[in-house]
Amino acid sequence: MKRTLLVFLFLGFSHLGFGQTGSGNWLVGGNGRFYQSRASGIGKNAIEVDLNVGYFIFNNFSVGIMGGYGFVQGLEEKYNGQLFLRYYVPITEMIAPYAQANGGYRLRINQGINNNEVKFYGPMAGGRIGTAFFLSRHVSFDAFFYLDYTSETNRFADGIESEPIATYDYGLGIGFQIFLGKD
Repeated sequence: MKRTLLVFLFLGFSHLGFGQTGSGNWLVGGNGRFYQSRASGIGKNAIEVDLNVGYFIFNNFSVGIMGGYGFVQGLEEKYNGQLFLRYYVPITEMIAPYAQANGGYRLRINQGINNNEVKFYGPMAGGRIGTAFFLSRHVSFDAFFYLDYTSETNRFADGIESEPIATYDYGLGIGFQIFLGKD
């Protein structure tokens, strides 16, 4: 039922767009990432979903915000909020490679030994290189490679904090964008 509702919402709003990457237009979308999370030499498989909203301040250049939720193998959850800068390089009307820089804050929560909750938090920065494949003038399917770095501090249930730990997340992602704007 939820999937059907999302499809109808997506199709219902996708016709509202009037442009692609021109100044003054908006982009709204999301993506899913399947990746390897690596900290202290230990790798874990993960999945994360982001939603984003952006505004084109110049032709092909947008700024925006995105928020995400993820699940890492081993009963761990991730939450993040970031700002992003994205630049498109249109090759044709249907294909536009892009580069993105993003930065923000991440919180991870996992169940430690004896069910003690452990929180990891800290600033994050990263980037994406991908291609937008326009399905119509208003909707794109995106495929990208990404890398994020987080300097995380652990906060244990008893209030003790650790030294920062470097965490690197990298992998492939897919998503969509709906482009809204002026005539």
